[in-house]
Amino acid sequence: MSEKLERFGELSVEITTLVEQAFIQCVEDQHTQDMCIADLQAGIEGYRRLFDEHLRLVDMTHRQHIIALQKQVELERRQRLRAENEILKAAREIQGRRDRETVNASLGGMSIL
Repeated sequence: MSEKLERFGELSVEITTLVEQAFIQCVEDQHTQDMCIADLQAGIEGYRRLFDEHLRLVDMTHRQHIIALQKQVELERRQRLRAENEILKAAREIQGRRDRETVNASLGGMSIL
């Protein structure tokens, strides 16, 4: 009977040890899982920051593109006005020559300039 009691004691200690080891493993697994979740959450937050930065850069690029297009339109408008002014200047010069020629012709070939 004492052998059975001794065997029972040994098995009790063994079972207690196994339960403690299983509990420790469970706690360690939970800790590892918590760390993984924390890493995952940190990664998600990092991704959000990167995505927000990406959106900010896209928005800034879009605004710069609009400004560049506005400047291009203004440049083309000024070039068109310059060309129109050159045409008007040339037309005035031609008209001035015609007027001088008309005056010269009416004066009998005398030049007034």
